[in-house]
Amino acid sequence: MTAANITDAIRRNARVLPDMLAILRPDGQRMPYRDFDAMIDAIVARLLSAGLQQGRTIALREGEPYRALVLALAAARLGVVVAPDSFPSLDACIIDAASEPIANVNAIHSEQAWWQSMPAQASAPPTPPRGEAPCRIFAARADPSRFVVVSHATMAARVRSDWLGISAPALGTLCCVDTGTESGFGALLAILTAGHTLSIASHVDQVVPAIATFRFDGLIIAAPLLQLLVEALPPNFAGLPSLRRLEIESTDLPLALLETVRKRLCANIAEIVRTPETGGIAATFGAHDASGRPIGFVHPDIDVEVVDSDNHSLTSGREGMLRVRGATYAFADRDRGNASSIPSGEHWIRTDIAGAVFADQVLRLQRASDPAAH
Repeated sequence: MTAANITDAIRRNARVLPDMLAILRPDGQRMPYRDFDAMIDAIVARLLSAGLQQGRTIALREGEPYRALVLALAAARLGVVVAPDSFPSLDACIIDAASEPIANVNAIHSEQAWWQSMPAQASAPPTPPRGEAPCRIFAARADPSRFVVVSHATMAARVRSDWLGISAPALGTLCCVDTGTESGFGALLAILTAGHTLSIASHVDQVVPAIATFRFDGLIIAAPLLQLLVEALPPNFAGLPSLRRLEIESTDLPLALLETVRKRLCANIAEIVRTPETGGIAATFGAHDASGRPIGFVHPDIDVEVVDSDNHSLTSGREGMLRVRGATYAFADRDRGNASSIPSGEHWIRTDIAGAVFADQVLRLQRASDPAAH
């Protein structure tokens, strides 16, 4: 069966669970799946009227996180690929009123009218691309001058792999992440694919009030923002009784920070190890071995090996740099301005993550022990 477009699950939720709450903003505005799916279609029509077509590559400069999310999903449904600002072969950039255009790139202004009324669609939109059609382009983790092209099929598989590796997301989740990254966009997509409720915090100071007000049971937060969140907690902070799950992407969070988070925010912490090239690699819920280092469990359908500086495989339990096999990826050279897909079912991808792998696919990560986050 042909792999789906990444927005197909949202369309399905709009038909099966039309009144289920999809978006809950920290200011209290609510949007059910029926209206959220209709908004994506409305923005598809806006993009078409602006001259965008399937196969084009664009950047997004939209500071409002919900609009940025809808623009990214509308682009995916239309078949327009969203890339970082630094990608060398952009056809256009969608910008809001507060953003500066990119030099020598066609600017499409996201006008207020786009979000206030549904446009009259002159013709039916093209069939959404699916399968191995490009979906998003992300900057490589270890080298921002290189890019990773992710297809609809691969993004859908990563959402499914994360689901199996870390269990289902919480019913109501607040996200405080960079939606332009593979991990951030994937987190939002997983919540909407599951038919659960998503809220996005634009600033770390919105996190605690939003969880306390709407009783979210899940929080997904970027590692640097977790440090800021903990530092901002008042001495008399009484905790968040509704919060049952905290998810973070990290390979080197200090133990002291994690212990503080467990005591003051949430005891159930899921640490996710991932790269743009491979998606999710492993996850841990904070289990530790005798040396105090966390143990992670390699995700299904992912192979992980540890290699030395010469890329030679090391024996079980020895520490080195991780390399991964089991995802579809592609690289684009910034200087040459092109991209080519490389199915990696038989190829290894070397990461910049250090650790050790054991015979039963248990992964031990190197851990920072100092009290300050990296």
